[in-house]
Amino acid sequence: MKWIFYLIRKVIYLMSYLFPRQKNKIVFGSYRNLFNDNAKYLYLAWQNHPTLIPIWISADKKVITTLQSQGKQAYLRYSLLGIWHALTAKCYCYNSYIGDINQYFAAGATKINLWHGSPLKKIEFDIDHGPMASIYHAKTRLSRLMKSIKYHQQYVKPNIMLSPSKLFDDIYSSSFNINKKSLIRANYPRTEIKDNSANNTGIEYSHYNKVILYAPTWRDSKSTDNPYTSAFNWPQLSKHLVNHNQLLILKLHPNERHLSQDFNQFENIINISDIDDIYPILTHIDIMVSDYSSLVFDALLYNIKLIFYPFDQQNYQLNCRQSYPYVAELPEIGLTVQNMAEFIGAIEEKENKQILANKKALKQQLWQGQQTANKCLESIILFY
Repeated sequence: MKWIFYLIRKVIYLMSYLFPRQKNKIVFGSYRNLFNDNAKYLYLAWQNHPTLIPIWISADKKVITTLQSQGKQAYLRYSLLGIWHALTAKCYCYNSYIGDINQYFAAGATKINLWHGSPLKKIEFDIDHGPMASIYHAKTRLSRLMKSIKYHQQYVKPNIMLSPSKLFDDIYSSSFNINKKSLIRANYPRTEIKDNSANNTGIEYSHYNKVILYAPTWRDSKSTDNPYTSAFNWPQLSKHLVNHNQLLILKLHPNERHLSQDFNQFENIINISDIDDIYPILTHIDIMVSDYSSLVFDALLYNIKLIFYPFDQQNYQLNCRQSYPYVAELPEIGLTVQNMAEFIGAIEEKENKQILANKKALKQQLWQGQQTANKCLESIILFY
């Protein structure tokens, strides 16, 4: 029964080639129907564009209602207008896959994958370890054909991708099976808007001596246990934060946000995992604590102190995706701790001159875009 659905989906997708596309109409969307990341910021940047028509597509009625109340064009994915715009838009701009907008009707459109994060962990067709590897690798041509039908979105190649650094060119080319000519040198739209007055959490940041963001990456091992319960002695951590007038903000990956409910009861620890967009928060952060998340690369743009805490490193390396080889060669850009006692000490420890110099050098290496993404993509869309 599932294969009948897979085949029908592929046929509908191919039939969408037949619809004429309106050159200046751009549809946007994001994973899990959220309003966030690169697609959000590019959509907002083009709101007053004299030629381009930006339209947000989502299955989340609250997102659509909010945007419409602001006078922006936004439609539910399977409403009549949502379907019509998905069928007739010249460009799809999305954060993960065409299904961020509509996986049925993207054929014939120019597909611009803005991606989310940066490729620190292996992505897409580069994944060769962990439970996700089987999606992308087949031993025979028939098996590959079957996978391309079953995992429809993952096998649809983008026409254009952003690559803010030469370091990422080979990675994006291999992981998405695209030619390097499809890569545009520009920084991600999410990095181009910094508003110190933005506050989407309601937190009074100025009330605390230090504001610490704990943002670990997604564990894709498909385990049902909550790994973060062992990251800290949470009651002890809470006591330390209260005594030193410090705040820890917990932001789990969207795929694991349900796990964050286990930590709602601790004083001076605020769970914001249900908030869609982390970028307005970064201007208020003093310290970022992470493990294998590429969010640390974005933090280089905000002058945030970094602490690396890979509390489950052995289990992660055994059961989850692996990092790209270049990661092992990166200079030290933060303090690395192995337990909670070291973590508490690192909060108070200052970054040395070498770490500061390394952060500056890596920032220049990773963020090489000379033009803003909206200007680069505007020219491409209008003349593609």
